[in-house]
Amino acid sequence: MHGGVFVFGGALAAADDGASVAHAAAWRRCLSGDEADDGLFHVGLDVLGGLLFGVAANFANHDDGVRVRIFVKQLDRVGKRGADDRVAADADAGRLADAEFGELVHGFVGERAAAADDADVALLMPPDGFNEEIDILRRIAAGQTVRHFESTRVRKDGQHILVSVTISPLRDSSGAIVGASKIARDITESRRIKHSVAEHEARLAAIIGAAMDAVITVNADQCITMFNPAAETMFGCKASTAMGSSLERFIPQRFRPDHAGHIRNFGQTNTTRRRMGRMSSIFGLRSNGEEFPIEASISQTEVEGEKLFTVILRDVTDRRRVDEEFRQQAALLDLAPVLVRDMDSRIILWTRGARQLYGFSKEEALGRFSHELLQTEFPAPLAQITQAFHRDGSWEGELRHHTRDGRTVFVASHWVLHYDANGRAARILEINTDLTELKRAQTSQMRSRRLESLGTLAGGVAHDFNNILSAINGNARMALEDLPPHHPICKYLAEISKAGARAADLVRQILSFSRPQDANCDPTSVEPVVQEALNLVRATLPASIHIDFKRSPDLPLVAIDPSQLHQIIVNLATNASHAIGDRPGNITIRLASRVIAAEECVGTPGLHEGRYVCLTISDDGCGMDRATLERVFDPFFTTKPVGQGTGLGLSVVHGIVNSYDGAISVYSQPGQGTSFLLYFPASVTAASDASPVVAQPVHKAAHNENLLFIDDEEPLVMLGTRFLERLGYRVTGHVDAIAAIADFRADPNRFAAVITDLSMPRISGFEVARQILSIRPDIPIVLASGYVRPEDEQQAASIGIRRVLLKPSTIDVMAQTLDEVLAAAQAANQS
Repeated sequence: MHGGVFVFGGALAAADDGASVAHAAAWRRCLSGDEADDGLFHVGLDVLGGLLFGVAANFANHDDGVRVRIFVKQLDRVGKRGADDRVAADADAGRLADAEFGELVHGFVGERAAAADDADVALLMPPDGFNEEIDILRRIAAGQTVRHFESTRVRKDGQHILVSVTISPLRDSSGAIVGASKIARDITESRRIKHSVAEHEARLAAIIGAAMDAVITVNADQCITMFNPAAETMFGCKASTAMGSSLERFIPQRFRPDHAGHIRNFGQTNTTRRRMGRMSSIFGLRSNGEEFPIEASISQTEVEGEKLFTVILRDVTDRRRVDEEFRQQAALLDLAPVLVRDMDSRIILWTRGARQLYGFSKEEALGRFSHELLQTEFPAPLAQITQAFHRDGSWEGELRHHTRDGRTVFVASHWVLHYDANGRAARILEINTDLTELKRAQTSQMRSRRLESLGTLAGGVAHDFNNILSAINGNARMALEDLPPHHPICKYLAEISKAGARAADLVRQILSFSRPQDANCDPTSVEPVVQEALNLVRATLPASIHIDFKRSPDLPLVAIDPSQLHQIIVNLATNASHAIGDRPGNITIRLASRVIAAEECVGTPGLHEGRYVCLTISDDGCGMDRATLERVFDPFFTTKPVGQGTGLGLSVVHGIVNSYDGAISVYSQPGQGTSFLLYFPASVTAASDASPVVAQPVHKAAHNENLLFIDDEEPLVMLGTRFLERLGYRVTGHVDAIAAIADFRADPNRFAAVITDLSMPRISGFEVARQILSIRPDIPIVLASGYVRPEDEQQAASIGIRRVLLKPSTIDVMAQTLDEVLAAAQAANQS
């Protein structure tokens, strides 16, 4: 079978050799319009509503292979307006007819097509498309219809275009295939648009798939139509499971009604989208039932008449936690005394902690120069500090600031230079730690150490000095007893005794701040003691000084020695009088009961929570500056001229108050007077009803007991021996303690009692007592010393020493002590 092939969008017609001429003639008549009533193309045109290509092919054998001739016929005007071509081929015609519509797709005008006699179908197809057409022709010859076949064709200008072709076989009245009809559409642009849309959709899908936020699309019924990987991770649910289900499965129950209402209201608006954060924070629900905070944005659109909603969700769990940490840190920072300055040192941040420390409100501080506001006192020139700060980026040091109410505070200041994104110095962070109380504590500690050191020194001096005073006072006393009352020497001896007594009192004052005094600590009403002391003081003060004494009713009792309270009043009133000087002035004494809270203890060393009797002594004298206040309680420190003060008065007061677990503070400014506040703990027990013990006179009865007297000072051994012998005792005196022990060991029962000094070379009085008691445990031992610490008294009691005497004890005290210990020993032996 000979066949002819026409290739244009894939249309083919085939016929037998015997019918080919007739078919061709009929086809030509049809195409030329001679058989306009045939209706073949009219039907095709009516059906397609465009341009119909009628193609007839006559297959003939030729030595040089198959030659295909094509011709075109112009259709009516409807056909011209279409975008398709109609082409017919006739092997016998061998010509290319005019077709204005051919220009629409292929770019060939009628003249060009007519001139292309003997033109191959290759004019319309690329070189590699011929085999494709042969396959299509075979299918047409077999009676098949090829629909929407896509292929490439060539325009006149050489441009390749993509066409979609539908080719159907044409049959005569007998059903034989006589040709082919072909519809071709240029789909180059539509395919380009389709590919562009596909690429856009692929890019959008990639973006959505790679998004860190969950992206979910739902329809008007809230059924999920898109569920990206981030949503899978966020909710712990696969997209395959989520697709088609309701969005409410991922919303906690309590939020579902509000969510549904929100979506409904949003769908009724003309708003297409809302930015992230426009919606209030809500909570999501993971597939495991865990709720978590989210933020969401929502948009709406219509696709082919269907409304779609897309929500973008962000899990803000970590951000909420970080925000909460930042909030807590900011709150803590606000409590700290922190300020931020710009590079001109103007305050741009003022925290609540800074307000509490300095007293200035934020409104008062912002915009002010910090150093002017706080009246900063620097440890070095400010220019030097600033240079080091800008060089190192930070600075630390101790500053002195002034508060809004004029107080001075010490701070450890730390400056940090902060830079902006461009590396330029932008602001200064200043953190100030209040050191005021620490400074006070350090000052108090230094004072206590100084007092302790001086006390230790005073103890050593007092021991040696008391030994000397014992010899002076004892010998003066014995000399006065040996002389007639009116002997001219007596008045000199009396002056010696008087000076010795003053010296002994001075030693007692020195010791009062170095160790607690032996005191009567029975609960006492302080008001009569203070009143009695003021009566004494009034007689010694100038008449120009007025004393005002006020007291609160129902004052509690205080466990204090009245004589020491008397000494406190006298010392402080005397100091106040000296501060007032010769001009008229006032001294005010107040007694009040106070309950001290914990916050009131700050700034007063030794003060604790509880009830106190507060004694306040104020004057309107000259006052004291800061340097004087820092040393006011130091022993031997005085502002008085030489010869007018020892510098021990306030040290004694301080020592007495501390010995009763009290506290003392002082407030003073130059020209504004001074106030001392003394706090004595209120007693929890009532006053004793026991009658006071009346001192018994020295027993003058004769004694014949043998006493062992030991002291490393020979004058004291001589004095003690003479005095005790006058009382009838037989005395064996030793300046060498080891020799005394040997004498005792030789005949222990020869001695009725032992009197020994505490501090001696080679061996102490404690060791002497131990060795003697190891030989004879029942013998009474009396220990004497010019300096006795509390721990010395405790050790003496633990060893078995009966009494401890503080030099310079009077002869009467020693005599009474011996009477008591010997009587006690005798009673023990009789029992």
